[in-house]
Amino acid sequence: MRRIVRIASWLYALAVYGFIFLPVIVLVLFSLQATSFPIPPFTGPSLRWYDAVLSDPRLTSALVNSLLVASISSLAAVTLGFLSAWGFARFVLPGSGLLRGLITLPLTVSYLIIGMGLLVLFNWAGVPKSLLAAGIGHVVINLPLCFAIIYSQMGDHQINIERAARDLGAPEWKVLLLIT
Repeated sequence: MRRIVRIASWLYALAVYGFIFLPVIVLVLFSLQATSFPIPPFTGPSLRWYDAVLSDPRLTSALVNSLLVASISSLAAVTLGFLSAWGFARFVLPGSGLLRGLITLPLTVSYLIIGMGLLVLFNWAGVPKSLLAAGIGHVVINLPLCFAIIYSQMGDHQINIERAARDLGAPEWKVLLLIT
């Protein structure tokens, strides 16, 4: 009976992973096809479509802008999420439960609603549509998740490790950067 359950578990896992990854694999294979339409049979590998995308200056500019916004907004969200999680985990603040709830509140709202709300707010405040506005939107969406993940890891065990580092003579800045 155990063998049947184990085989069924493996088959189930293979089916789930196949359902998730098979479309991506097929998409990559057809992106390497030389013909104009992504239909079988596969006619052979070619980088023609990648060359067409990378030779279009509008698409490369959009790619650079996307990577710029993603990297800067991710860095900002992780930094703000770490600082807020560290503050809530290390200090007793009045109303900290309410503030933690307010920080994680955007996790309960659809990203589409958040985006439309930010668009209305930016239009009302006179903020032009720009990479800065897109970056602020990404930070607003990513900050609650960064905060929740980092805050969940700053429990009592982390305080004990930091205390041990201080007892061994580590300065406060090293404890913050290397231990926390």
